Amino acid sequence: MAMKMNPGKISNQDMMNAQAYTNIMNKIEKLGKGKRKNKLIFDKTTKKYFGKMIGEFIKQLQGYEGNPQTKNIIEFYSYVEAEAKKTANHPIMLSFEELEFLKGTIAETIKGMEKAKFKWYDIFRKLLTKTMIKQNKIILEELKK
Repeated sequence: MAMKMNPGKISNQDMMNAQAYTNIMNKIEKLGKGKRKNKLIFDKTTKKYFGKMIGEFIKQLQGYEGNPQTKNIIEFYSYVEAEAKKTANHPIMLSFEELEFLKGTIAETIKGMEKAKFKWYDIFRKLLTKTMIKQNKIILEELKK
């Protein structure tokens, strides 16, 4: 049974979160179903980092394989990881929905890393995180081309 909500108590932030959630769910449902017409071309180092990042995404999702949506995401990430392991000049072919899903995923990753707070003695971790943010922003720029 659906829970009734008082429309006067819903904040703008709640509405934005609900809208973002429905958008990402729509993109997840369309993964792997469109024609892969968009080309992604990275240089050698960016492509290698991108492949490792996608591999980490897969590792994070391994515990949720029972969910059919997660299975669909893992299949998509596995495809992207396999394509990223090919030579540097070989383009990664994606559909529009897959490209939009990757843009959203990487943008959220950047936001999460920027929110991270470190103690004064974690200078190395802080520098490493800043470097990863810069690399993710480069990848996001490539995705937006």
